[in-house]
Amino acid sequence: MDRINDLDFQPLQLSDMPRLRPFLMTETSRLCDYTPGCLAMWRREFHISFCLQADVLLLRSADCYFLPLGNTASGLAAITAAARAAGEPLRLCAISAQAQERLSQRWPQAVWQSERSWSDYLYDSVDFCELNGRKHHAQRNHIHRFRKLWPSYSFDEVQPQDLPALREFLQRYAETHHKQEKSAIVELAAVDEILQNYAFYDMLGGVLRVDGEIAGFSLGEIIGDTLHVHVEKGDLRFNGVYQMLCNSFARRFAAGTRYINREDDMGDPGLRKSKLSYHPVMLLEKFRAEIPCP
Repeated sequence: MDRINDLDFQPLQLSDMPRLRPFLMTETSRLCDYTPGCLAMWRREFHISFCLQADVLLLRSADCYFLPLGNTASGLAAITAAARAAGEPLRLCAISAQAQERLSQRWPQAVWQSERSWSDYLYDSVDFCELNGRKHHAQRNHIHRFRKLWPSYSFDEVQPQDLPALREFLQRYAETHHKQEKSAIVELAAVDEILQNYAFYDMLGGVLRVDGEIAGFSLGEIIGDTLHVHVEKGDLRFNGVYQMLCNSFARRFAAGTRYINREDDMGDPGLRKSKLSYHPVMLLEKFRAEIPCP
């Protein structure tokens, strides 16, 4: 527990998610940072802690506050008072462009920062599912080739009995790709934790199989009008596996949504090229701020 003046911040645990979920489900920025799945799976890496009061949820990443959820005015007043009492600047993170505009009027002295690699890729759900028009020619070709090469493929919702096999697939994926970056290692551990605690995470999951063999799987969740895709893992031995996986997951779960958020690209050139090739309707900027003497 981290007491900041009268605010008791506790490290986020999976067992806390049912209490936090009602606040998170009403958040409207469409940023992945405020989704239950994203917060839970990255809670250790980013040292996520929370303070839950009657009408507001306060979230912190190390020494940086998220935008309060629920009674925003009350939450802003609370974290401002805490920073002032500590004699420190008020630091904010994961702030949407709309919130940044409002907060800039409140704190004209704020110093804002944003980087391209932080932005989430937001797609039109219908466009992503249908892949119509010349702009999606390449994706359609990959999907058609996949179907031609492996006509016996199947795509099904993840069931409890699938989880051991998915964990084995993830282990083989890790051994094959040999990614040494810390973020990749942390992500694989987080994905494995989701599979071990699937009911607790309450995610949507889809598994792509070829002749009964797992070729890939995706995990995500719906918040408001947006399907958030948190995990995509595919076996590259199957040509076109990622295009098939992305499209199958969207078609299965995006009905009734307006957008699909496939999160940021972490500054990875290959990932950026891939995500841009699906023609996002918007890049959701994220801002950090330091507000001296709030």
